[in-house]
Amino acid sequence: MSINISNFYGKDLYATSTVIAYKLPDISSAVLKNFYSDNYIGNIYSSNNDQWGNHFFMIYPDNDLSQQPFYVLIDPYSLKISGMDLTDIDYIIPNVKPVDTTPPFTIGQGLSDLFAGVTKYLPYILIGGAVIIFLPSILKIVDEKRK
Repeated sequence: MSINISNFYGKDLYATSTVIAYKLPDISSAVLKNFYSDNYIGNIYSSNNDQWGNHFFMIYPDNDLSQQPFYVLIDPYSLKISGMDLTDIDYIIPNVKPVDTTPPFTIGQGLSDLFAGVTKYLPYILIGGAVIIFLPSILKIVDEKRK
């Protein structure tokens, strides 16, 4: 009898052999950490799958939702959940893309920041420009007075 994958959410996950924690639900993404036999991996928050059909458990470090989650490939021979069987999982939950929490950069905001910086330092910019323009003339006058 297959078990719906959502039945594993909220359960503690342990390693029974070497388990790799990935940054994204993709085996080609960056490796964040390795877990070894009998290591506590974390509390399962959700699941996801990649474009090739590999399934992953999503886990937040220390169950802290403000941290970046990591993903563990679901391998029933490398993972253990107390009192549950991982060999017959029904993966019926639709694929949910990982959330990119990087704030978007907008051109309008960038221009606004640029103009704010320019107006803040405008007097210094004008004085510097004037010095650069008039410096040769000033040096010429100083040099003539020395002679």
